[in-house]
Amino acid sequence: MPSTAYHLSANLLTFHDHDSSLFNKGELLAQIASDDYFAMLATSLDEISQRLEVAQHNDYVILEKLINDLLYLQHNYKITKK
Repeated sequence: MPSTAYHLSANLLTFHDHDSSLFNKGELLAQIASDDYFAMLATSLDEISQRLEVAQHNDYVILEKLINDLLYLQHNYKITKK
């Protein structure tokens, strides 16, 4: 079964196959170990969100909600391996 990731398209969250050429496990594990992953992800999404604010406002609103969720997780939770 392929791994999946969320993708914003036509104002809906959908699944798509994980592109292994874009995946850096070492970098991801380092961000998790330093407790920085949620904040790093929120920052990256915020950069995208700012470009969408005017041109695609609905996608901007969705991203802003996700960013707020990630920042809440950063401040209140820690990722642990299953």
